[in-house]
Order: sequence, then structure tokens, then C-alpha cells
Amino acid sequence: TEVQALSSSVRSFQTTTSNSIGTVCGWQSSMADERFPTMDGSTSTTSIQYYQEQLTGAIPSQFGLMTELTTFSLNTNQLGSTIPSQLGNLVKVTSNFAMRSNSLTSAIPTELGKLVSMVTSFYLSTNKLTATIPTELGRLSKMFHSFSLASNSLTSSIPSELGAFNRIALAFDVGTNLLSKAIPSELGGLVGMKTFLNLGSNKLSLAIPTELGNLVKLSTSFVLQSNKLCDDIPTQVQALSSTVVSGFSISTGNSLGSTCCEVLSDTTCNPTTLPTLLPSSGPTSLPTTTAPTPLPSFVPTMVCVAGTYVSEAGVCTECDIGRYTEDTMPPWPTSCSRCPVGKINIATGSSSCTACDEGKLSSSDRSSCGDCDAGTFVFNATSCEDCPSGYYAPTAQVDACLECGAGDHTKVASKATTCSSCDGGTYSEDLAINCSICAVGTASSSRAASCSDCEAGKHAGVGQSRCDSCDGGTWSNATASSCTACAAGRSSGTSAAVCTACDAGKRSDSGASSCESCDGGTYSAAGSHNCTSCVQGTYSSGGAAICLNCDSGKRSDSGASSCESCAGGTWSNATASSCTACAAGRSSGTSAAVCTACDAGKRSDGGASSCESCAGGRYSAAGSATCAACAGGTFSNAGAASCTDCASGTHSDEASSACTKCDGGTWSNASASSCVTCVAGRSSTTGSASCEDCKTGEFSTSGSASCTACAAGQYQSSTGSSSCVNCTTGKHSASTGSSICDSCAEGYFASDKGMVSCEKCASESQYGSDYTSAEGSPTCNLCVRESYMDDGECFEKPEGVIRTHAGTTLESMSLERGWYRFAPSAAGVYLCPSIPNCRGGKIRSNESTDTSLCRDGSYGPLCSICSNGYFSSDGEGCALCEVGNAWSGPLALLVLLVLLTGVGSLPVVRTRAQIFYQRIESHLVEYSQRGTAFL
Repeated sequence: TEVQALSSSVRSFQTTTSNSIGTVCGWQSSMADERFPTMDGSTSTTSIQYYQEQLTGAIPSQFGLMTELTTFSLNTNQLGSTIPSQLGNLVKVTSNFAMRSNSLTSAIPTELGKLVSMVTSFYLSTNKLTATIPTELGRLSKMFHSFSLASNSLTSSIPSELGAFNRIALAFDVGTNLLSKAIPSELGGLVGMKTFLNLGSNKLSLAIPTELGNLVKLSTSFVLQSNKLCDDIPTQVQALSSTVVSGFSISTGNSLGSTCCEVLSDTTCNPTTLPTLLPSSGPTSLPTTTAPTPLPSFVPTMVCVAGTYVSEAGVCTECDIGRYTEDTMPPWPTSCSRCPVGKINIATGSSSCTACDEGKLSSSDRSSCGDCDAGTFVFNATSCEDCPSGYYAPTAQVDACLECGAGDHTKVASKATTCSSCDGGTYSEDLAINCSICAVGTASSSRAASCSDCEAGKHAGVGQSRCDSCDGGTWSNATASSCTACAAGRSSGTSAAVCTACDAGKRSDSGASSCESCDGGTYSAAGSHNCTSCVQGTYSSGGAAICLNCDSGKRSDSGASSCESCAGGTWSNATASSCTACAAGRSSGTSAAVCTACDAGKRSDGGASSCESCAGGRYSAAGSATCAACAGGTFSNAGAASCTDCASGTHSDEASSACTKCDGGTWSNASASSCVTCVAGRSSTTGSASCEDCKTGEFSTSGSASCTACAAGQYQSSTGSSSCVNCTTGKHSASTGSSICDSCAEGYFASDKGMVSCEKCASESQYGSDYTSAEGSPTCNLCVRESYMDDGECFEKPEGVIRTHAGTTLESMSLERGWYRFAPSAAGVYLCPSIPNCRGGKIRSNESTDTSLCRDGSYGPLCSICSNGYFSSDGEGCALCEVGNAWSGPLALLVLLVLLTGVGSLPVVRTRAQIFYQRIESHLVEYSQRGTAFL
């Protein structure tokens, strides 16, 4: 400390570097012993205490280096071998130096006498120590509490130096060893002793020192039993029995009351001369002479007469009956001699003995003459001698008494009449007066020659007949006087030799018979006194050796017996003390290790236990906190991940959950936010993707849901029309939706536009039955088939005109075969003279009459002239002729003229003939000229 104080003033104070300051000198790291974690060589270590740690092996000598220790305790283990002498270096130990209840062997090191600072306790009891008690231990005179070397195998005498322990108040215990010889009178110096003095169960002999009477403060136990003590109990010692209230044990197992020279084989009594026989009238009176002048030696003021002795109190005391002294000069005897065999005296203070009458024997106490009593034997036929110690005589025996064997005792030191068995808890060797009480840690049944050591796990107090099992929660080594409570963290059942460390997951207080399981929420390592609470984020069930981590998705407070599942909407990692709320856009069920991103089409606020589906018309991507509105032209169902384009023919506003079909008369493409109105001429039904052109026969105005059929009398031949057209004249439409107007049939007409039906020519007042019409005619401008029209009027067709077709005009009349007319404008029709020559038909506009009406080989009026190379053949007309037939044509013409001339005489015929002639006059002239030229 003084050197350290310099550090405040020395600028460069360097002491620790490259040194081992803080470590005891001589300590090496290799000296560490894993059995003793606190034995680390540190100068700060002041206490070594290992109690009931089940330690084995030798005590490390390196403990002797730890000179700063003030307490050194290794009680109640299983340490063996010798006590290291180096422990004598622990000169600072003051409070406790203890190694009791181990298996230490050999001698106590004399070096322990250096522990002169010891003020509390010194314990080496209950080991296997041998040899003598070192006298050096007498130096530990400062101790005020306890000094115990009991229950070992220490030998020889008790060192007188131990009488210096005048401060010890609680216990001085060297009992149950092999100590012998006399009790040192110096132990009378233990004047501070208040509780327990034990010298019992040794082999101490001779008389009890009167000095032990000085222990007047002793109040609990004074034990000298089971030794070989003899002679009378000193009055001063006997006086202690009134103050020692519970354990004044002296007589048992000793020979107190008997002179030591009689009971100890190595002690002889001083011989005395036989006194003269007493007169029968009784002893003579004491001499009346005055005592001689005292010698300057011994006690010069004391003069004892014959028949007395000097007592321990230093006074002259008369001899008892049967005893005598005859000394008249100092040194004065300190005891009286028994009368010799065959002699007695009957008065106290006798200086001589009187012989018995013949035939009578002296009693053993030399107080009378007579027959021998029980408990005696006849000695040399002269005296009744008391049976000596260990012998007995139910009746007087001859020459010797009966031997009392081992396990029995005579109860009296002499003159025993019985030999009784020792009770349980006691024992005796051969020739025992008393049964010795079994020492602590041993027991015996009745009539036992020795006491048996209690096994480990059992114990016995003084004088027990059996070893009692240690109760649960205690233990003992062999020969234990008591059971030791198990240390906290250990337990034992009954009869335990050791306490077993509590298993991991259990605990115990000291003295526990069983370990109790740790409650849920706590744990313990093996050998624990207390259970430790689990930290946050861990848990344990009952009886746990460790706390288990809470799984992900769970949590716990400290001291939890189970992990609490995280509520929905929260999560946790393993070993969590709390659960964390899920972020917006995520969710979790109970016991969640992570929050799961909301699926597309769902959303959540923070701390949600589930994601809620987006409402229709909204959508979300995965992990969204909100749902976005669908744009116009799209839609979504509830829970949609995206918006879907509206199909063609539908539309939607923003945030729509469905697309609405376009109304009739409108349309849309896909993704439309509104529908487009159909233009005129087109239409659409509900939900149309396009407007369709109105069909032929239909029309529409703008925004029409359907096309309207054209009304009757109207039509529309084009698709996509915005209106219908009236049927033109000559046509009609009888029904609605016409794409064309039907032409009026023959015989019908439509004079106005938009006619629903055609009117029949024959039924109209403006026309007659002779009139008809061509198909699609706006008027009845044709004649029926029986008539022809000329100049707007109908005339009946003459004979020879074909009547199969209506609408025939004068110019278009078609003749039957065999008929002829002279010009397109000629109304007359004539039967040809040569029918085969007239082919019939029409006069074509680009041909002559002959060409149109005559067959090849004929020409001229009525086709009556055969062409060159033809001739008129009967019934065949003009036929291709051979040479010489050239005149046949003109000739035929001539004949025709003649005929006409003849016919002309008829009035009607004449008129028509004239008309006909006028028409064909030019032709006749032409034919005549041709005929002339040919001729």
C-alpha cells in the first residue's frame, strides 16, 4: 500500500509491466486445479470454501502459496492422502481452518502450529489421521470457538500444551481416538469452556486430574467415558455435575472407584507390612503421644499419626475400615493399605490389622472374618478374596473366581456375583467391569465384544444398539455420529452415503430428501440450489435443464413456461420478447415467423391478420397497402390483381366492377370508356362491338338500335342506307323491307311512284279489255295477244297473225306460216298461194319483206315468185329446179294478179285488196321489172 501511494507523486510509476503483480509469489499457471476454480493464485483471493462438493483426490500443496487467505474450508468431501505441510504458510487464516469429514490420512503436520492468527475454529475431525497430536498446535491459543480432532486414530498422550486454549468456549473435542496415558492436568486451563469437552472413547488412564474441576463455566457436555480411568472422581470434578445439565458422562466405561494399581496392569500398589492381629476385644486406642517436630521437608506444619493419610485436600484423614497406615514419620502416606489376607480391622483410623480366628476367612474388604460370600473366592484357605475386576462368583469359589467373558460385564470392580450381558449400544472385552458405551458412529447388539462401525449412510450417537439410517436429505460417511444435511442443490434418500447433485431441471434447499422440479419458466443446471428464470424469448416447461428458444412466430416474457403465439397481424423471429406488427400490404395468421405479402388483388393496413380483397373496380399488385381504381374502359371483379379491358361492345367508367353493354344504337371497341353512336344507315343491338350496315330493304337514322324495314311501296337495294326509295312507276313493293321493287306483271301497271300494288289494265276504266301491259309498265300501253296496236289503238289481229303474245304492234305482228303481208305498216295479211313459200314471222327492220317472210328460193308478193334456179313445185312451193324453169317466178306472179283481180269483184275483198295493192304496188312494179329483165 505504501508503495502504491507513491504513484500519486511519481511521474513515471512502472511496477506491473512484465511482472506478476496481483499473483502470489511462486504461483505458476500450471498450478491451477479444475476442482478448485477459486484457486487461481490471485492475491485478492481471501477465502477458499468448498463444502459438500464431492471432491476427491489429494489436497493441492499449492494452496500453501495463497498466503492472503483468511478462511480455508474443505469440509465434508471425499478428499484423501496427507495434509500438505505447506498449509502452514497460511498464516493469515483467522476465521476458520477446517477439513473435517474427509478421508485424510497420516500425521497432522507440525507446520500447522504456525497458524497463530487463528481466532475462530480448527477442525480436522472425522478423518483417518494417525500418529500423535503435534505439541505445536498449542500455539493456536487465540481461538475462542472450537478445536476438534475427534473420530480419527490419533495416538499417544494429549499434549499438555493444549491447556493454553483458555479462550475456547464452544468445543474441545479429541474423543474417539486412540489417545492414552494420563489426562494432562494442564487441561484445567480451559477455563473459558462453556459447552462441550469430550475426551471419551480413548485409552486414557490413571486418575482424573482435580484441575478439570476448574471448568466451572461448562454447562452442556463433560465426556470422559469409555477410557481406562481409575481411582475416585475428584470432588472438584464431581461438583461440575450440578452445572453440566445434559451430558455429564464420566463413570461409564471406566474403573472409577478402584485404585489404579488394582485395575491397571502396568501400575503396582506400594507393598505394606502385615499388621499384628487385633485383640478380640477390639482395637486399642490411638496413641496419645504428641507428634514429632515437623521436618523441614514436605509440609512442616502437618503431622499425621498412624492410621491416617494425607488427603488431596492436604489434611490428615482416617483410614476406612479394612485399611490401615502405620507410618509415624514423614513422608506421610497419601492412601491407606488394605489389610493383608486373613486379617481385618473393624474401626476407622486403624494403624494395624487383626488375624481372623482359625477356620475363618477375611472378607475381601477386610472388614470381617467368616465364611466367604458370593463374589469372593477362598484364597489359600485363609481369606475370602473378592473376585478381581472382570471375574465373578455366584457363590464363593475356590482359588479363583469365574472369568467374565467378552460381551459380558460384572457391573462392579470387584466381588462381582454375576456376569451380565452388555446391553445393545455397549460392548466389553474379556474381564470387563462395565460395558463400554459404543462411541459415536458405532453400534452394537446385546452381548457384543465390540461395536461395529456404522456404514456410510447411517449414524449412531453414543451408546446406540443399532446404526440409524440417515433421513432423507442427509448423508454420512462410515462411523458417523450424525448425519449431515445435504447442501443446497443436492438431495438424498434414506441411508445415503453421499448426497446426489440435483439433476439439471431440478433444485433443492439444504437438507432436501428429493429435488423438486423447476417450475415452468425456470431452469437449472445440475446441482443447483435455485432455478433461474428463463430470459425473454425463451421458455421452459417444468423440470427443464435449459430454456428453449421460442420458435419464430412466438414470444415470451422472462420466466415464461410457454411461448405465446404471435397474434394475427404480427410476427417474430426466434427468441423474440415481443411480436412486431406486419407492415401495410402484408399480413399474418397466428404464430407467424414472417408476414406474407398480400396476394395480388388484395390489400392490408399495418398489423392486419389477413388481407382483404380489393373491391370490384379496383386492383392491386402483390404486397399493396391500397387498391387502385381501374381506369375507364377496364373493370375488375373483387380481388383482382389487374383490371381487365372491357370487351368490344361494352364500356366502363373509372373504378367499375363490370363493363356495361353499349345500348342499342351504339358500339365500342375494347377498352372503351364510352360507346359511340351508330351513324345513319347502321345499327347495333345491345353490347355491339360495331354498327352493322342496314340490309337491303332497310334503313336507319343515327343512333338506331335496329334498322327499319322499308315501307311497302318503297325499297332500298343498297346496304347501309339512311332512307328508303319509292318504287318507280311500273313497279311496286307489296311488303315492307323490300330491297327491290317488283315490276308489274303483264297486264298490270303502276303509274305512280311508291305503289304498293299494280293495277290491272282490264279493270281500269281508262283502258279496255283489249289493253294490257308489259312487265314493269307504268301504263297499259300494250294490246292483248288477240290484238295489235296501231297508232295507240288496239285492233283485232287478222287471221294469219300469231296470237300467243300480247303487246303486238302493227310493225311487230308475226305471221303464221303460209301467210304474207306486204310491209310492216300493212295491216292486211294474205294467205300465200304457195303456203310452203311463206315462212311466216316478222318483217325484220333490217331486211326486206321477201327476205323476212319468204323462204329461200321464193320472193315477191305472197312469195309467189320463185327465184332463179327455182321452180314452183306442186305442194312444195319453189323448189330448186333444173335448167328451163326460169319463168316460173313471173308466171306465178301473174297468176296471183289474176286471182287478185278476180277476187276483187267482191266488195269487201275489193277494198282490202285495193289497200293491199297500194302497199305492194312498188313491189309489184319491182317484181315486174325483174321478170322483164330476166326474160
